[in-house]
Formats: sequence, structure tokens, C-alpha cells
Amino acid sequence: MARILARVMSVTVLFLIVSGAPASAQQLGVSPETREQADHFFRRGLSHEEKGDWVTAYRDYALAADTLKTSFDIHLKASEAASRIRRPDLQMAHALALLQIAGNEKDDERRARAYSHIGIAATGLNRLKEGLEAFEESVQLYGKALGEDHPEFAKALSNLARAYDHSNLPDAAEQAFKRAHEISEAVLEKDDPVRLSRLGDLAFFYAKRFENDQAIPYMEAYIAASEEELPKDSLALGERYAALAELYDNASLKGKAAPYYERAIVIFEKTEGPSAALTQKMRSKVSTIYTDLQRFDLAVPHAEALLAIFEEALGPDHENTLRAANNLAQVYTYAGAHQKALPLAERAAAQGEDRFGPDSIELASRLVNLGQVLDALNRQSESVPLYERALKISEAKLGRGDVSVARIANNLGYALEQSGSPEKARPHYEHALSVFREKLPRGHFLTEIVERNLAAVNR
Repeated sequence: MARILARVMSVTVLFLIVSGAPASAQQLGVSPETREQADHFFRRGLSHEEKGDWVTAYRDYALAADTLKTSFDIHLKASEAASRIRRPDLQMAHALALLQIAGNEKDDERRARAYSHIGIAATGLNRLKEGLEAFEESVQLYGKALGEDHPEFAKALSNLARAYDHSNLPDAAEQAFKRAHEISEAVLEKDDPVRLSRLGDLAFFYAKRFENDQAIPYMEAYIAASEEELPKDSLALGERYAALAELYDNASLKGKAAPYYERAIVIFEKTEGPSAALTQKMRSKVSTIYTDLQRFDLAVPHAEALLAIFEEALGPDHENTLRAANNLAQVYTYAGAHQKALPLAERAAAQGEDRFGPDSIELASRLVNLGQVLDALNRQSESVPLYERALKISEAKLGRGDVSVARIANNLGYALEQSGSPEKARPHYEHALSVFREKLPRGHFLTEIVERNLAAVNR
């Protein structure tokens, strides 16, 4: 902790400059008038805090701390308020004052709390090593003062776990998160919000590392508890539904993901609005899931809503609007609504070239989508040149061995076969089959489709 202690003087000077007090204003005795004035500022700060006005609350707490410099409780409030307004420089000044006061009092519990605030401030200032050292000191002091089964010890462990995580020490972070969770489960009431936050810590730790099997049970428990504690239409609950949906989605549990995306959409529409980024993201994801599940009756309304939102908010030529039109064309195609899909696919392809350039992967994707619509309408004479151009672009950008290139090759083969040119179709099927057998799991449905197509032209 030498580095932290070495900063005490320099950062204390910062605090004194901020508060306007001279560096020599160390008070040994405090008059009743001074205490009364400090109490006035402090109570005013509490009033602003209750109203959610943390900026003004901080100013009043800082005035109280300047007036009564040796009050641990006032500096603690000022440090918390500085953290709320995201001013780690100001928080560090108060946190170091806390450490100085607690040291003078020889109070280990207060020293532990001071080191916690130093750790938070140091992390906010991107001084991660200093923050980690402070959190480690806090854990040791809380263990000494309160015991290792105390909720404050668990809270300190959670702070330390986050510091380990930020410092790219995942094994140490995991152990600390788990220990904090175990303590909270053992000593806190079931409905204690702190216990809930420990579940969230583990859920999001594993989710961030894409360890879905580990994350899902914690996230499920976190949401079950959240549903009892939070209002049904709260933004926080919606964000947790979205997080669980994405975990299910990433684990290929799409049937489980869809209803949680739907719940998140309902909440986000109320709290953020239909055109908010969160709402749009959820609609896009759930539309894709329903398409994958071949529930086109459920996919279409979400894809239509996305396009309508983008057209109204961004105009018909915006990149996001074009992507939404292209996606809706795909969904219509899969749903068999080819006449609805055609104008959207034509629009997306035509505008895609202007927007993304004649040799872009984005354009190739749109050419393929238009080709698929034309295939469904038995207009292979028009789809073949689209596939040929898309294949040329994709091979140049991605290489012949890419799975998406192989899919285009299969589409081109099918269009050629349907237009009465099976001999021209064969090499494209062979190309696709070679890539799929190499890159996809044995028995994959795409491999089986191409095998059937190739067998048909070889008869």
C-alpha cells in the first residue's frame, strides 16, 4: 500500500483546493457553531440526495466536510456522492481523508471502508493496480474486524473480484465472486437485495466470458429473484430478460430465448420507446430466432415493425432502413410471401450497390436474397446472373473455402438446374459439397441438401 499512502498528501491537497480550505486548516477542537454549520450543509445534502440530485448533494456534503474536516461520516457521504456523479478525482480526496481519520482512530472497520472507497476511486481513474491493492487491503481489514462470514466482508470480496476481473485475472475473480455469493447465501435473508446482486455478479461474469453453461443457472436464479423484487415494467428487469435471452440464444436454446426477448421488448417499448436502440435490437434478434425456428407467423410482425420504425425515424435511404428492408424480404421469402418479398429485395439490392459499392459483401448478400425470391417465382433466368455476380464478389473477399461462399454456389447450382442446365450446375454443387463436408459437422442439413441436389443431376 506504499503507493496509495504516498498519494495521500498530493490528493489531500487536491481536496483542499476543491473545497477552498487552506492546507493548514487542521482542527483539533470544533466549536458548536462549526458543528451546527456542518450539520446544516449535511442535512441539505441528504435532502438533495433524496430527490436524486446527486450533483447538488455532493456540493453540500463537500461543504460539510470542509467545515468539519475530521468527520468520518461526512467524508463517507461526500465520497459516495462523488462516485454517483462519476468524479473519481473528488472521491479519491474524500477516501484518503477517510483513511487518515480511521488511522487516527485506529478503527480497522473504518480503515477497511476507506480502502474500499480508495479502490473504487482508483479504478475510476484507471489506476487498476492501485485499486486492486486497496481492495485487497479492504478484504483483509474487514476479515480482521468483522470476521469472514460478515456481509461487509462479502461486499469487499465482490469489489475485489471486479478488480481481479478488470485486471484480467479471471481465476482469482471467479473464486472471489463465488466466495462472496456463498457468504451472502448463508447470512442474508432471501429477499435481501445484496444477495440478489451477488447472483448477478456471477451471472454476468460468466456471460461476459461466454461460459453459457455456467452463466445460465445463475442468470435464471437472478431473474427469478428479480421478478419478486422489481416492478414488472422496470428497465432493470427488461435488461435482465434480454441478458438471459442472449445466453439461451448463444447456447442454441432458441426456443427458450424467444419468450425472454419478447418480455424485454414489452418493457423496453414502455420505458425506452418503440424506436429505441434496445427495442430495435430485441426485435431484430427475436425475428431471426423465429425465422430459424420456422415460425414465420411470429417473425414477420417483428420484421415489419423494424422496417416501419427505421423508415419513420431515419428515412427510406438510411443504411439501417435498407438492412431492415432486406431482412424483411428474407422473412417474407421463407414464409412463402414471395410477391411481398420481391419489391423489398429489389429495392435493397439496387440501393445496396449505391450505398456499399459494387464489390462489397453487403451487396453480395442482397443479390443472393433477390435471387432466392426470383427462384421462388420460377424466374431463374433472372436469378442466375445475380448468383454469379454474388459468387464472384464473395470468392474474392472470403475465398472459395468459406461456408457462405459454398451456400451461394449451391444456390447458383440450383438455379442453373431449374433453368435446364444440369451440366453447368454440377461443378457448383461439387464445390459446395466439398466445403460443407470439410467445414460443417457430419450430417449437417446443408450437406444433406447438396448431396441430394448433386445426386439429382448425376442421374
